[in-house]
Amino acid sequence: MTQVDFYILQDNTLAARDHFACRLVEKAMYMGHHIVISVVDSEHAQSLSQYLWSFKPESFVPHHFSTDQINISDKVIIDWQDHTHQYHDVLINLKHEIPKAFSQFQKLSEIVVQEETLLPITRSHFKFYRDRGYPLKSHNINQ
Repeated sequence: MTQVDFYILQDNTLAARDHFACRLVEKAMYMGHHIVISVVDSEHAQSLSQYLWSFKPESFVPHHFSTDQINISDKVIIDWQDHTHQYHDVLINLKHEIPKAFSQFQKLSEIVVQEETLLPITRSHFKFYRDRGYPLKSHNINQ
């Protein structure tokens, strides 16, 4: 069953959420995981792609879009169209919806920021997973 982790940030900005997502991706990649980052649309995919190259001066997070010609050996995929059928390791959800294929992954990460329109969405995600019996962990992050 998919392990669901909620990372609770004290910040209230989408930039903080994207920055933390990049940190999670970098850590998971260096641990040998394959990661899919699920985003709202192609614009968010493009901005996150740029951020993956620049969120730290020393970082190098190679990645592809799900619309690219990709290989199973590619470690990081940014997806906005639910093209995750060949991946089963780590999913980072930055969408407003729960990704359709989330349960095919070993681990799902949700990043919570204190933004008034996003808090009810992430709370509803938590309730969805809890009501269906998924193992949940919450991590309070002090940046």
